[in-house]
Amino acid sequence: PIFNPWYIIFDNHSAEVHEGLVPRPDLRLRVSYQDFVDIVGRRISPVRLVLTGRLRLRGRPGVFRQLGTALPM
Repeated sequence: PIFNPWYIIFDNHSAEVHEGLVPRPDLRLRVSYQDFVDIVGRRISPVRLVLTGRLRLRGRPGVFRQLGTALPM
């Protein structure tokens, strides 16, 4: 199944989730729904998914490293 894109805006210690596209995101992640659920559930490492190609990054990689403090990764 195809899912609509979503985006998250992080601001200090808060986060907002919205459906749709952002014109110029700092970081874009492309991952399956199940892999995202496994990341949030701490069943799989996002770094492992990047290394296997199941999580693709586009944008500023430094932002990816900062996600660990914002999401339960």
